[in-house]
Amino acid sequence: MKHRDRIALALLAWATLPGCGRAPKEVTPTEPPPFQVAAAVTDEVTDYEEFPGHLDAFKSVEVRSRVGGYLVGVLFDDGAEVAEGAELFKIDPRPYQAELERDEARVRQAGARLARIDADVRRATNLFGRGAINREEADRSAGDYAESKAALESSKAALAMATLNLDYTRVTAPLGGRLGRRLVDPGALIRAGVTPLTTIVQLDPIYVYLTVDEQTL
Repeated sequence: MKHRDRIALALLAWATLPGCGRAPKEVTPTEPPPFQVAAAVTDEVTDYEEFPGHLDAFKSVEVRSRVGGYLVGVLFDDGAEVAEGAELFKIDPRPYQAELERDEARVRQAGARLARIDADVRRATNLFGRGAINREEADRSAGDYAESKAALESSKAALAMATLNLDYTRVTAPLGGRLGRRLVDPGALIRAGVTPLTTIVQLDPIYVYLTVDEQTL
């Protein structure tokens, strides 16, 4: 046997040995991925956008006193809801009470003087009619009456102002809303129209401010 024939025979014998050849791989079937099924529905959809924004009070005031003096009372809690006209602060009323009593006395004094001069005018008019006094004296009496009447009106105006000032020692809420914190404590000296006392904001209704980008707008 030739050498070439021996090689071919050896290869043939090796190929026929069990386990020498590769068996084909079995393909494992894969399951489909899970999914959900939903029934189609018809409905109205509102198109909307979200924007950053902030809230602002409908009304806001800084409470100040119309008269000066020493603060003797704070009559609210910080952050409380108050109604319009509620008393918030109390300023020492004694100086204003004294001014009121002084102006009341001045009104009485001016009224008494006017009554006396009125009687003088009536007598002067009677005497002038009878020729007992001259025109100058009669005119002087009429002038004194007009001056006394003006003094009485001035005293009444001062009394009205004193009454207002005494009432202003009670600092009240100019509107209903939510109070801020108190900015002064009892014993502090309040300057009329200058010293801030607290703030009040009205939250019903309320403003809403939104920032809209140019593309959406």
